[in-house]
Amino acid sequence: MIKKPLNNLTGIVLNISPYGEDSAIVVLGTTNGLLNFVSKHLYKMKNAIKPLSNIGTLVNIDFQPIDETMNIATSANTILDVTSLYSSLASSSFLFFLAQLSVLLFSEGDYYPLNDVEYLLNSLKNDADPLSVSLLLIGSFYKSLGLVQNVNSCVRCKRTQNIVTFDLKSGGFICADCLDNQSMVKDKEELYVFKFVFSEINSINVNRKVPRYSGMKLLKELTQYLLEYYDLKKCESLELFMNSLI
Repeated sequence: MIKKPLNNLTGIVLNISPYGEDSAIVVLGTTNGLLNFVSKHLYKMKNAIKPLSNIGTLVNIDFQPIDETMNIATSANTILDVTSLYSSLASSSFLFFLAQLSVLLFSEGDYYPLNDVEYLLNSLKNDADPLSVSLLLIGSFYKSLGLVQNVNSCVRCKRTQNIVTFDLKSGGFICADCLDNQSMVKDKEELYVFKFVFSEINSINVNRKVPRYSGMKLLKELTQYLLEYYDLKKCESLELFMNSLI
């Protein structure tokens, strides 16, 4: 019998569900979206797919497709080891927030921003601020889902002066002249953080540290808006992550 050739891709471990006595269904976030892999004997001490056993690990995986929704993992190699992030409450909580929110938002086949996620995990390993990293992650998710916010000018009149607030439903910044009765003026610190969220993910921005109060307020607001927009259940790991930052 001629064996079918193996497929290969790179992805991040986002969810692990027990399957049988010592196996699991592992969800990977890939540039092809979220994919499911039957991972046989994952919990044995030595096997070829052991890197699939840790949430947040970036792996290169060989697999055989079963059908359109499931694959069998045959081997996996670690590209980015995130074990060190589990030594800190804030960074370990971030991993679970990243994983749960990813599964909630991208399970319908939308493009998953794997390169951004890898970059942010590397920055976190190099002692970047977890809150700032989480805000850049949210910005990346918004962009990948087509919910880009305008942080360069007023979304209503296109002017760049006298920006006083933002509105997620409208799509970004609003100036004083376009302010309506239902919009509340934001302070400069909160406007700064909002613009930061949608800035480019690069070596300069990942090393910035946003103001704590405004950063946490925006993280909660932006995450809840995404969940409500897509009518998704609560992301329990958000509260855990925010508590770890206090």
